Parts: sequence; C-alpha cells; structure tokens
Amino acid sequence: ATDILNLGDFLQIGPYPREVTEIIFSDKRFINILGNNELSLLYRNPSSFPEDEYAHQDWTIEQIAPELMGKLSQISKSNILSINERKVLMIHSRPYSAIEMPLLYQGKPLDDFTKDYDRMDVDYVLFGHTHLQAFINYWGGKNFYKSRFTWLFKRIYNVFLFS
Repeated sequence: ATDILNLGDFLQIGPYPREVTEIIFSDKRFINILGNNELSLLYRNPSSFPEDEYAHQDWTIEQIAPELMGKLSQISKSNILSINERKVLMIHSRPYSAIEMPLLYQGKPLDDFTKDYDRMDVDYVLFGHTHLQAFINYWGGKNFYKSRFTWLFKRIYNVFLFS
C-alpha cells in the first residue's frame, strides 16, 4: 500500500469539508499533520481574521460536526517518519510556526532556509503551506526539489500530487 502524506491545509479550501475530513480519517493510507487552516478552526480567534473569513470558518465547523472536530484535534502539527532507514519530517511550514512562511519565501538565503530545519535532526523535510506549483533548484552541491506541497532534501522519493 502507498501512503499519502498530507501536509495540512486540507480544510477551508473547497465546498465539501465534511467529506474531505471523512476521507482523511477513513482511508488508512493517509498520514496527516495540521496546517494553519485546520489550526484556525481548532483555536478560534476572531480578531485574527476578517469577518467574512471568520464566518467561513464557522460554516466549515458546522459542516464537519463535533465528532470529526474531536478527531481533528488529535492530529499533530508535525510528524517524523522512517522511510528506507531515513528520518523524514512532515511539517506544515517552519519548525515553530504553521503560519509564518518558510524563510526561502521571505527572501532569506537558501542557507538560512536549510539551517531552519537543522535542529530537527532529519534527513528529509516535507512541507506545505505555500500552495505553489513545482520547481527544481540546485544550490551549494544540494538538490532541492519543490513539488506543489513538499520539499525534499538530499535525495528524492516518489511523491504523489493530488490537485
């Protein structure tokens, strides 16, 4: 069986939040972490969002229903997997913030970006949050592969994209 690594932001972007949530929990291939969209549903703060966005969050919560919200609250913000004897970090964005953009998207040098994850002691970092299309970059003797939702460091594995 192939695992599906879900790097967050699977809710609030589309008209079927309950159905998406049910699939995420019922299909055992999914390995999930929370993104900022899910966190905003779990930890409500009306002053952080425009009124219409907060109203959309209310609608999403109503669609999902309490039993699935309870399951949602059990999902972690990060996860470290072992794949082919390598440690793989699943994280939505930065090590200490699911909301803040990765340093590379803040105009910081690539070296600062990679150092941001050094403390995690992993071989690969997979992250989401940016919702950007794929590009490949090579820097300082390292390949950096950016798919729509993941960064892979040092070596590439099969990554399946769902859009």
